[in-house]
Amino acid sequence: MGCGYYECSISLKLESPFLSAGLAAPAFGLDVTQLRDVSGRPIFPAGQIRGVIRNALQVLSDHGYAGAVPVLGMFGDKDKEDSGEGEPGRMRFRDLRATEPEEPQSNTRIRINETTGAVEQGHLLVTEIAWPIGKHVDFAGKVAFFAASGDDAKTIRTVLEKALKLVQSIGAFKTSGFGRIESARLASRNY
Repeated sequence: MGCGYYECSISLKLESPFLSAGLAAPAFGLDVTQLRDVSGRPIFPAGQIRGVIRNALQVLSDHGYAGAVPVLGMFGDKDKEDSGEGEPGRMRFRDLRATEPEEPQSNTRIRINETTGAVEQGHLLVTEIAWPIGKHVDFAGKVAFFAASGDDAKTIRTVLEKALKLVQSIGAFKTSGFGRIESARLASRNY
């Protein structure tokens, strides 16, 4: 295959709980809900996937992995991105969508003040959990890019796969045990 458009499938298996904060008004009693697409299926947005992979590529680059540098360049100029002066990236991500039906419930997170025995100010949060805690849930999406040849596309895919394996968690509240990635996979079609 020659110069052209290439596409890879991204698959993540997450262990519940995980949350990508939704934009819709939460149901009564919930402070935060899971982000969903127009059909109501839970998703992780393309920008979030792009961001965690870009960050992982930067880590690889900072630790001397030369293969990350050209792929990182395909994400555009990060320093000029916000001002509108930068060149747009040549890497396009699509949302990761859940591949199975949800089993919604809620989770309450609190922090108790040791002195007063009451909930700390601002530390009572009721979140929607789309699947029971401990359940493994698959999400799938795509990434597309242009490459000079099929061999270049394979190299790019390999570098993206290395970066994806560095990502340990995704979504909101990651530092509190949310969003643990059980496995990640990048697959392509015949190139």
